[in-house]
Amino acid sequence: MSKESKSYKNLPITMKAFLQTFGCPKNVVDSEKLAYVVETAGIGWEKDPAKADIIIVNTCGFIKPAVEESLTAVLEASLFKKHGRCRLLVVAGCLSKRYAGELFSKIKDVDCFIGPQSIGELENIIKEFKRGLFKKRRLKLDVSPERLARKLLTPFHYAYLKISDGCDNKCSYCTIPSIRGPLKSREQADIIEEVRKLVSGGVKELIIVGQDIAAYGMDRGKQELSSLLSKIEQINAVKWIRLMYLHPLHVTDELIGLIASSDKICKYVDMPIQHINSLILKKMDRRVTTEKVRELLVKLRKIEGAKIRSTFIVGFPGESEKAFEELMDFVKEIRFDRLGFFIYSREEGTKAYSFDNVVSKEVAESRLMRLAELQKKISMEINKRLTGETIEVIIDRSAEGKNFFYGRSRWDAPEVDCSVKVSGKGLNPGDIVKVIVEKAFPYELEAKLM
Repeated sequence: MSKESKSYKNLPITMKAFLQTFGCPKNVVDSEKLAYVVETAGIGWEKDPAKADIIIVNTCGFIKPAVEESLTAVLEASLFKKHGRCRLLVVAGCLSKRYAGELFSKIKDVDCFIGPQSIGELENIIKEFKRGLFKKRRLKLDVSPERLARKLLTPFHYAYLKISDGCDNKCSYCTIPSIRGPLKSREQADIIEEVRKLVSGGVKELIIVGQDIAAYGMDRGKQELSSLLSKIEQINAVKWIRLMYLHPLHVTDELIGLIASSDKICKYVDMPIQHINSLILKKMDRRVTTEKVRELLVKLRKIEGAKIRSTFIVGFPGESEKAFEELMDFVKEIRFDRLGFFIYSREEGTKAYSFDNVVSKEVAESRLMRLAELQKKISMEINKRLTGETIEVIIDRSAEGKNFFYGRSRWDAPEVDCSVKVSGKGLNPGDIVKVIVEKAFPYELEAKLM
């Protein structure tokens, strides 16, 4: 909304904010930093955006479906600026960075667009707003100082720990390097300080995230993930350490050995492979061969109790039926414990945008369904073998009014993997307990407390 259309005078004494987050866990961390700014400014929270004085939408701009979802939310928020209580509308995150100029000129109700590297700007924006001085629409995409403090938006017992931002891999289909820039690893001392603060607040499970955490430190000349994990392990209050987003190009024997020997690092390896056909891997600029991937999987399977999670893209330009069948055979052979799968999204600004031999939407959707059905069967078979076994579970939440709780095993990340429904009494979120598996389903286990 233009500066003339709504006065910033006579602001309410007790202001309320509404924060909406889209995208990956890395974006959740950014939202937690935004939330900390809001709270330290003495602003409360409002669940209904129609009743909020400030609305912040932290967007995702990675692929077309995510862009559309975030853009819809921004347009909905702009209606509250026109017709509701909202007097300050801020759009943050990857959508801002990727389409800043276009959005700034078209959506006049947004007061400020800030990119993922400039979320620190929110502090000054809110200060001006509280004083009734914020009257000029802004576009802030430059890099601002990294903010360490966070207001956790996850349950208190687990937290995402972002150790780096940006990426140097430059896969041909990926927009991340153009949005978040090159790899930038945080200093180990800063990370350890943050871990100590998190565990002092009750965090037991740390989920290590970044675009490619295996590359951590390479912008400083060497891989440092193993040395960082060794330091985190020494903090007694840390119980589980989960590793997410390990590019196979950077998974080392040292890291595999550390996972195998550690009592705290979950035997959960999240290694996005994306495809197995050698031609498709080359066109994707993954810089790993089919043989390299297979060698890594053999090494990882030697870790006692290891569970492997991966992701695959179907419908990439040039993916023939033969190449897709090769992928299906590979999934049948390896039997991934956890698996995600996506249809290729053609994105402007990427190398793959200009590739020919485009796979039709109908064919890509059919392939996705075939892969999903295959993995559902594999997941059922893997989970069924756990029946009667004793496993360790961290409790995430209780079922209100009922004597059961929902949790996760060491092999499952929040939101994306299997859950465990535990029957019993007297449990609380954050408890780590042993349970006996009684029933198995493709994406859920039922168990009882020992």
